[in-house]
Amino acid sequence: MEEEKKKLVESNIGWIEHDLRIMKDVIEKHGRVRKGAIQYNYELITIAGIVAGFGFTGIGRVETIFAFLIGEALLFSAIVVDLWFVKKMFLDEAKLFATYIDKLGKAINKRRSISLNIKSTLDEMKKSMNEISLEESKIFDDDGPHNINSDVFFNTIICLFIFGTTSLLLSFINFYQLFN
Repeated sequence: MEEEKKKLVESNIGWIEHDLRIMKDVIEKHGRVRKGAIQYNYELITIAGIVAGFGFTGIGRVETIFAFLIGEALLFSAIVVDLWFVKKMFLDEAKLFATYIDKLGKAINKRRSISLNIKSTLDEMKKSMNEISLEESKIFDDDGPHNINSDVFFNTIICLFIFGTTSLLLSFINFYQLFN
């Protein structure tokens, strides 16, 4: 009986190590995804800023001030929407990963308490380990915060950029002279 209990505790320790590896993998993947998303969004912001800056560089040659102002406003809006999206994305992502890390941490603590509780009977330990295994199987179920639909934000940013750039370029054309 004691030998079987010892094997069960060793198995439990193996599961603790397994949970710690999962937690490490989740944190590493979170870091990689976050780094890529930050890079992509800052590239979008930089491009919109450069185009808007080129518009102000040629302000002396603007023929249609209304188109110029609309173009600059749309480019500025693209930057603001992108910054807001980055903030929202990271807050939602932080909640999601905090939920997973919290669940894994609770499972590890429960497993540790089983391993440390030597006075438990073999049946009590098996029952507790089965309950924890059931909880662990549900850790990554879809009951945490939901990811935002990034396509809507990216499409909005791209449309604002395209329309802003087009309006800015059209502001340098004198349509009155062109059609007269």
